[in-house]
Amino acid sequence: MFLSVHTETYGQHQFNYFRHISTSEGFSLNSVNSIDQDDLGFIWFGTRNGLMRYDGVELKVMLREDEVTKGQGVNDIFSIHIDSNENILLGSKRGLREYNYKFDSVINYNLSKPESNTVFVRRVFDVLTLNDHEVLLATDAGVEYYDRRTNIYVSNKKTKDEYSISSSRVTKIYQTKDGTIWVGTKQGVNKVTSIDNGKLKFQKYLNLDKANITVNDILQDSHGNIWTGTSQGLFCLKKGKTEFENFEKITNQQLSNKIIRCLTLDHDERLWVGTYDGVNIINEQSKIIAKLQHDPKNSNGLTGNNIRSLFTDVDGGIWIATYFGGINYWSDQLLSFERFEEKNGTQLSYNVVNTIVKGANDDIYFGTESGGVTIYDPKNKVFSKIDELSYNQSIGGVKTLFYEGNNKVWLGTFDKGLIHLDLKTKAYKIYQSKVSDPETISSNKLISIQKAIDGKLWIGTINRGLNLFNPKTNKFQQFKATDAQPKIAHNNVRSLLINSKGDLYVGTGLGLSMLTQEDYLKGNLDFHFMKTMKVENDNLYVNDIIESENGVIWFAAQTRGLFFLKGDEIHSANLEGITSVFSIVQGKDDGKLWLSTEEGIVSYDPITKAQELFNNESGVLPNEFNRGARMVSSDGKIYFGGASGVTSFHPSALGKNNEYAPNVVLSDITLLGNTLKVNDEYGILKNTIEYTDEITLDYDQHIFTLSFTMPNYIFPENKEFSYRLLGLNDTWVRTSNNDVSYAIQKGGDYIFEVKGFNSHGVETKEVTRLKVHLKDAPWLTTWAYFGYCLVVLAIFGLVTYFFKSRLKLQHKLEMETQSLTHQKEIHQQKLRFFTNISHEFRTPLTLISGPLEKLITDYKGPSSVYKQLLVIKKNTDQLFKLINELMDFRKLENNQVHLKAAEGNIVKFIHEMFLSFSEQAKLRSIEYTFSTENDEILVFYDRDQLEKVLYNLISNAFKYTSPKGSIAVNVSVINDQLNISIKDSGIGISTKHLDKIFDRFYMATNEGNRTKKRNGSGIGLAIVKDIVDLHKGDIRVESEKGKGSNFIINLKFGHSHFTSEEIIENFKDSEDITQYTDAEGYMDDVKNAVLELEEDTNQNNDDLPTILVVEDNPDIINFIHNILCAEYKVYRSENGAVGFQQALSVQPDLIISDVMMPVMDGIELCSKIKSDERTSHIPVMLLTARTSLIYKINALESGAEDYLSKPFEVKELLLKCKNMIKTHSSIKKKFIESGATPEKEEKVDSVDEVLMNNAIKFIKENIENQFLNINYLCEELGISRSLLFTKFKAWTNQTPNEYILNVRMKKAATLIEQGKVNISDVGYKVGFKSANYFSKSFKKHYSMSPKEYASKFKESLGIDE
Repeated sequence: MFLSVHTETYGQHQFNYFRHISTSEGFSLNSVNSIDQDDLGFIWFGTRNGLMRYDGVELKVMLREDEVTKGQGVNDIFSIHIDSNENILLGSKRGLREYNYKFDSVINYNLSKPESNTVFVRRVFDVLTLNDHEVLLATDAGVEYYDRRTNIYVSNKKTKDEYSISSSRVTKIYQTKDGTIWVGTKQGVNKVTSIDNGKLKFQKYLNLDKANITVNDILQDSHGNIWTGTSQGLFCLKKGKTEFENFEKITNQQLSNKIIRCLTLDHDERLWVGTYDGVNIINEQSKIIAKLQHDPKNSNGLTGNNIRSLFTDVDGGIWIATYFGGINYWSDQLLSFERFEEKNGTQLSYNVVNTIVKGANDDIYFGTESGGVTIYDPKNKVFSKIDELSYNQSIGGVKTLFYEGNNKVWLGTFDKGLIHLDLKTKAYKIYQSKVSDPETISSNKLISIQKAIDGKLWIGTINRGLNLFNPKTNKFQQFKATDAQPKIAHNNVRSLLINSKGDLYVGTGLGLSMLTQEDYLKGNLDFHFMKTMKVENDNLYVNDIIESENGVIWFAAQTRGLFFLKGDEIHSANLEGITSVFSIVQGKDDGKLWLSTEEGIVSYDPITKAQELFNNESGVLPNEFNRGARMVSSDGKIYFGGASGVTSFHPSALGKNNEYAPNVVLSDITLLGNTLKVNDEYGILKNTIEYTDEITLDYDQHIFTLSFTMPNYIFPENKEFSYRLLGLNDTWVRTSNNDVSYAIQKGGDYIFEVKGFNSHGVETKEVTRLKVHLKDAPWLTTWAYFGYCLVVLAIFGLVTYFFKSRLKLQHKLEMETQSLTHQKEIHQQKLRFFTNISHEFRTPLTLISGPLEKLITDYKGPSSVYKQLLVIKKNTDQLFKLINELMDFRKLENNQVHLKAAEGNIVKFIHEMFLSFSEQAKLRSIEYTFSTENDEILVFYDRDQLEKVLYNLISNAFKYTSPKGSIAVNVSVINDQLNISIKDSGIGISTKHLDKIFDRFYMATNEGNRTKKRNGSGIGLAIVKDIVDLHKGDIRVESEKGKGSNFIINLKFGHSHFTSEEIIENFKDSEDITQYTDAEGYMDDVKNAVLELEEDTNQNNDDLPTILVVEDNPDIINFIHNILCAEYKVYRSENGAVGFQQALSVQPDLIISDVMMPVMDGIELCSKIKSDERTSHIPVMLLTARTSLIYKINALESGAEDYLSKPFEVKELLLKCKNMIKTHSSIKKKFIESGATPEKEEKVDSVDEVLMNNAIKFIKENIENQFLNINYLCEELGISRSLLFTKFKAWTNQTPNEYILNVRMKKAATLIEQGKVNISDVGYKVGFKSANYFSKSFKKHYSMSPKEYASKFKESLGIDE
């Protein structure tokens, strides 16, 4: 498929390359009327919207006035003219103004009409300064003469005088080197012949009577010729001649347009002519050498054809202002690199170009990656595309091309094999690989083609070796590196070359091979491998091979640079800073090698070894070049292909080095972010910063920023600067930034120095300097230092004055500190001693407690002694409690307590703690309540430690709450935390003590009844606080004196706040049956988690003791039953209510009850048992999940004789049951023998004990009463005979009569032993009516008569009768 696209003709390459400045710079430059340059090198633009300045990088508005106040058109500038006094004279719609860029000031000249004081406005089209005060103005009313010094104004209009001007509409005023003034008007050119007090005489030229000829510009060349651009064409007044001649007529050349707008001369004396249709360039020989016009496809070309202004700067650069295209800048130092791109199909068929060859008629063929072939006609600027062979059969990627002539071309494609295409007839033939046929091409992926002398084709493939194709036979011969006798070094054949001798060079992925023409023609296809010299790795990855004009073979290598052959040896060209070389060509005129590389385009001179790099900074547009994609056209233009199209250039058009490096100019100064202006409120600048040599800053203006520039317009973005601030840092700092900030801390004199380097590294000749004087701060002046000295002396005096007192104070403080430290050490020693001695108390207390328990158990003496033993036991237990509390405190203080937390239902836990104090609440008539929102709240906590917390808080609540008060325990969830509240109505705590209540050893003093009622150690609440802290919770107290206290504990949910060592895994609570084990192997069959109830074989055995078990957990109750049923008769109940009823009916010897049960808990059951006369004699053992801490002190108050902590050991349960039943039997025996009552703790006063005490007391008091019998005793005690019989049976295992008789016999024996009463009277003393009946009864009881008993007693004492 063939497609042709015609493009506009480009201008000559050496001129048609511009830098552009337009609205992209931030301001509109589409209406520039005039251009000039000042002495610092800045370019000034007079536009229709004000005055602007350009330094190569920044475009800055210098003057733009308010048209409302200054008049319409005040910013519409026609002409600018810079004089010798740093003034810019502006001609505009509103007349003449003068802008002084040194002082940043404006003078508006109000011109008066001749012989009148009336101010009028003239449009000033051009300005010419004759000297420092005389000015000629081109206006719409003639040439105006104005003297700025005397303010004299003279008008020169058109008159009938033959020496007057040809037209009052003056457009241009120009002064030649010899001082001649030429004036352009709407009707020709006028030469000023004389000036007399402002009056001018003229000689007319080009004064056509029939047609107006507007003169737009006038210029003198170096030969003295006067050129004028007019509305009728270009005219020239040659030196020595008297008439202007039309350029087109005398040279027979045609300009692009006859309307000439502006003229300028470059430094090579070429005349640039700006027209309404582009720019024409005329050399010294008056030959038009270039016509430059706008081409939208040339991004570097002229941006517009309507030329408004031309200007040549001091460096020879040409500035071209277009009507709508902004500013174009040309310099012979700019590099003329062009690029072909896809551009929406108007140029290349695809951007990636793999190969370039020259075709017929100097056409250029581009092989692209996926767009087939693009053919370019450089003469007519026509692009043609071949991307299909036929309908729906695309060519795809073309990797290599070979033009054989006659419009026939060979295409090496990426995956479609070899294609022979006739460009004229469109005929084609495809050759593709067949694996089964060795005479076909070895691969369809081709990368290089060369034609041998005999017409055969050498074809290189990608990784499939080299092929020799015979077009006559259509057969291929394959050569591979894997052959038995390899012909080539590697199968990736990247480049082929047949040199002028006919020798074939094969560049592969592993080096270079060569086959001579002689061997080839002989059929001897033995390739010779080239040897690499002085290279560490000779495996060269060849990208391209060429032969230079002198016959030297050069080749490019990937990552290795440039190489050449010398004989059979490969040598490196040793390029500096160049890695991969992709393509090589040799220029037509200079003999240099031009290389496309990773770094850019490089020129290399094989003779001088000189190299030069052209990259993006030099004007080369970015392109990732491809292997072997290169070509030199017949006119010497070089083409390099790559991933971004084709880069082309003429070596002769490449610019010379930029030697122009103007001095650096300070362009701005900012202070605390504010730009300083001349005579602003800071008062620092008297002149603009560009013309300032020295500044003075106040002490608080020490932070400032200096901006600088170097007015250079050839690659201005590549310039660099070096600066330093002498007095602060003498080292030069090099940067590409154009500003620097300083923050000077010390006042003084500094010198800022800066110098620049242009795009080619040329340094400025002079260093730009700015002196900076920074004033000292007021506190750093001489007077300030004098004041400081006075202050120092005063301070020294004060210091001396207070020194002794300070030493005394310091000494006193040290003594107090030593005393405090000593007291702390003593306190610690006391505490350690107290702790150690308390620890030592445990051993003797244990030795006291153990025998004491045995004494109480086995005691048979008087009851008074028994009571004293019980008092000793009570206080021994209290001592144990205090010592344990102290040891716990000491452990907490030394961080020796480690939590063992596990998840559990804390509501049940707290409720059980609550129940342990319920009996105490009843005894003291305290309203004691427990409330919760949920029956189950799962929290991680340490059971033992939290028990201590709750015990302390609840016991304190009881301690400080009066009878008939109230105590409430509440459990709730507040703000995602567990909230435990223990609130009492006690005496409360004073506000001043609240923040210290948890301090160790702190006790509130003289707090009313609180101190008087109870004494404490001051460590209980400290322990509580420490334990709560260990749980990562918090505790607080709300209290008011006289109104009670509320202790609140908050605990977190989850376990993330605990460490892994603080958490018990696989925790089992006390209700888990698997916790119970038979430690001594009593019952192996009771170890299962779920137990079946064993058959009770002793249920009908009346001789065995009976035990009632009250437990709501079926597994536990079955477990206990199976343990006890072998030795006892066992009854079971599921709750306290049922258990009480069963106790009434069974009258067991022992009741074992759990504490936590539904309907009626164990505490309530125990209380009910002990308060009922029918059951008060039955001993009770409580099962609890809590430790002895609670039940040893509190739980027993309910009347329980003992407790057992769950989980318990089987042996412990059996021993406790055995001991309790045995102890009860011993009590009976004691009672029988001595009548003593085993009083427990004084505060325990059960119904059973009261009844028993009353019965014994009554019997003892009435022992002499002969009428003392059962009826008399029932009447006195107020109970029935059956109940009396039951009680005495439980107490003594005797009937009431048997017990009375036993007491009488004991009393009688005592009286006989005392010997104070006659034996005959003893019977009457113990309630017997008859002495004989007494004697018989005594003998029956003691197996001897009263007299025999008396004799035996005396004999035992050793007393003779």
